[in-house]
Amino acid sequence: MELLFQSLSAITPISTGYKKQLRQFVIEKHYSKHQLLIAEGDKLENVYFIKQGFAVGYFYNDGKRVTSSFWSEGQFLFTAFDFITREKSSTYIEFAEASTVISLPLKHLLELNSTFPEAKAIESFLVVEQQRVKDGRLIDFLTLKGLERYQKLMNTFPDLFQRIAQKYILSYLGITKETLSRYRTKKQKLKINLLILFNTIFLRGLEYSMEFI
Repeated sequence: MELLFQSLSAITPISTGYKKQLRQFVIEKHYSKHQLLIAEGDKLENVYFIKQGFAVGYFYNDGKRVTSSFWSEGQFLFTAFDFITREKSSTYIEFAEASTVISLPLKHLLELNSTFPEAKAIESFLVVEQQRVKDGRLIDFLTLKGLERYQKLMNTFPDLFQRIAQKYILSYLGITKETLSRYRTKKQKLKINLLILFNTIFLRGLEYSMEFI
């Protein structure tokens, strides 16, 4: 629970009264690997906070699964479209590993808006942030090359390959298996070259120091 409060406090200062109200209705839940949280046709009834685990958002296009989102520890799990419209979802959200989340019923969250100013501020921030991530991905597809999108994704989720199947990463990036292999090879070569450069600089510095001993 404290991790949730820390994340909310990072958005805006929260009062003791607001915390007390949240404690009355939030529920900690556990999900297994590959368990669905939301399926197409469901309506958003809860906002989730990931305490531990990893989740993947996707939809189907002509029968093909297309990865659209990733969420990890410390992030709020929902889609801005489902939150704003309250319509039936066109997205699936599935846990990629055994996960623990804190469930915040949407009905109760909205009721707090009239009593606690921070509640409305938090709601606005979370919705805007989810939409920003979605819009950012679209802009990346229009302005960045595949390698740049890959590098940006790895910076955001460094352990992604250890948490989900490669095919979902390919789908998210919109690239082939062969292209991904080239990207990873380039990254590995860069690491090796940097290591060689570091060792060379270190040894030269050591040799220089020995001259004065």
